Amino acid sequence: QKTVDINDTSSWDDVPAINLYLNTAPKRDNDGWATTHYVNDTARNNIATAKVAYDSENIYFYAKCMSDITKPEGDNWMRLFIATDDTKPNWESFNYYVDCFEGKVKQSLGGWNFEDVADIELNVAGDTLCVKVARASLDMDKVNFSFKWSDNAQRDGDIMDFYVNGNV
Repeated sequence: QKTVDINDTSSWDDVPAINLYLNTAPKRDNDGWATTHYVNDTARNNIATAKVAYDSENIYFYAKCMSDITKPEGDNWMRLFIATDDTKPNWESFNYYVDCFEGKVKQSLGGWNFEDVADIELNVAGDTLCVKVARASLDMDKVNFSFKWSDNAQRDGDIMDFYVNGNV
């Protein structure tokens, strides 16, 4: 529990990190069987570390990548999926996602059908992205949720795309 200044990455120093598998978003350019050749260059931001903090009003999310974060590009740029309640409408258990490109919290109406519910605050500084989300926009009284960062998935509504494209 901590109030974080998303414009000051040093304010995250004492927040425990979730360290992720490194180099999980390499450019893919390999020979397959016989004459098949696979190319997939959807990998952009290789997410290495995640952190979360909260106070009575907001939840703060932090993602650190292995190199500088790309400029915002396309509506699949740096998304944050949040699961708060599996009894409410969701997509693959996620009730919300934060669209960092649009600067919006989106709520699932069931399946891959989302509506905008709030704006967010966002800061990108080199290899770090920080997001401030109002708890009220997530309909969250108690802090109890799971989350997943995603960058550059290609097929909205297809959870299996997380295994193939971009970085999750």
